[in-house]
Amino acid sequence: MLAQPECAIFTGDLFSDEVLADGTTTYKALRDLGDVVWVPELGLYVVARYHDVVAGLRAHDVLISGKGVSVNH
Repeated sequence: MLAQPECAIFTGDLFSDEVLADGTTTYKALRDLGDVVWVPELGLYVVARYHDVVAGLRAHDVLISGKGVSVNH
């Protein structure tokens, strides 16, 4: 079992038909929750704010994933 993350938690379904058709509301909710958001259903963290995404991409020497970076649901 994973430890409780010290960040906001998103419990919605990022792959629901509604979100896939128009994710605007969901993406705004993710941005409003904070810099980094835990999605327990998928077991991963989400970064949804533009500047935070850019910072993450620039920190490629720190933010490393040996399991890849894509989500296949």
